[in-house]
Amino acid sequence: MSTAIGSESLNFFARSGALAFGIVYGAIRTRALNRKEARIEAREEALAKKKAERAAKRAAKAKLQQPEAKQEDDFWGELLKDSK
Repeated sequence: MSTAIGSESLNFFARSGALAFGIVYGAIRTRALNRKEARIEAREEALAKKKAERAAKRAAKAKLQQPEAKQEDDFWGELLKDSK
């Protein structure tokens, strides 16, 4: 610290243990926040994965049901082609 007051306050905090407490508390708090953020991200990724699986199942189900509708469309399409 460049000022006398700054160096005195730094010496006070160093001698009293408040500086060490602040550093340890900050490290623990940061780790806790990082873990919380990681849990939230994991939960969001799991939710996105479930949504993707559901969408894939819906698409597969629609694809299975689609050929019947497609055959009808082709049938009517063939009739229209023949009439021209």
